Amino acid sequence: MLRVCLVKYNCWEFVKCGREPGGNAVAADGICPAATERRLDGVHDGHNAGRACWILPDTNCDRGTGTASAHRDKLARCASCKFFHRVADEEGSALCSTNELTMRLSARLQEIETPVVVMVGAVVRR
Repeated sequence: MLRVCLVKYNCWEFVKCGREPGGNAVAADGICPAATERRLDGVHDGHNAGRACWILPDTNCDRGTGTASAHRDKLARCASCKFFHRVADEEGSALCSTNELTMRLSARLQEIETPVVVMVGAVVRR
């Protein structure tokens, strides 16, 4: 029986933009938010937001636009992106919707912002 192993690339590996930490374009263009956004780590088996880059502003597709309407336009551009289609094909029905990704970002932001005081033998949330 033939077994096929699927390599699931992160966006920076697929498009070879060089904006991942240590990448060749970091000095000129900065590190891409998809490469550092930890709240989406593991989504679609990616590292940080490497397999959900379309949900984040200031990735290669829309650097410097900075407006909500521009981000909506970015999502439209992403719908025709080869990497987005690859992730969609690989994930099939398990592909997270834009709303689900947004909710994950918001929920994890609230978790991060909730102060936690650690006491001996207990955790108290404020």
